[in-house]
Amino acid sequence: MQFIPLKNEILYIQNYIEFEIIQTGDKLVLDFEIEGVNDNNLLIAPMLLIIFVENAFKYAKITRALKIFISIKLHVKDGWIYFSIINSHDLFPQYLTESDETSGVGLHHTLKRLRLIYGEDYDYKSSQENGSYNVELSLKVISI
Repeated sequence: MQFIPLKNEILYIQNYIEFEIIQTGDKLVLDFEIEGVNDNNLLIAPMLLIIFVENAFKYAKITRALKIFISIKLHVKDGWIYFSIINSHDLFPQYLTESDETSGVGLHHTLKRLRLIYGEDYDYKSSQENGSYNVELSLKVISI
């Protein structure tokens, strides 16, 4: 398995966020925090985190709220990468079709990739409460 520098994955996410900011404009309330990513030798499986970011924007944008919020936090500490996302989320999104609600293909494949690549060296949790969807992902640091 090829790994890429964590900084490259973060740069890709930042570029994606910039694009989404252009699309959503003033409707978006964004909190984006990165800490502890000073080492150029920190590696991650490519295109792993972006799926969670894309999902956060997808489901936040289809809420009925006048303002949507997304909070993305990533920090590295004690040999682990901690990544969390909280986004606005309607219990029953108005624009989703039944097939959209049940597919979850992107997330399903990402969770499968996590198991295959990281084995026991990751933890994933998600929950939905009070109009928000929360994802917490911890990955054991891989470095060269």
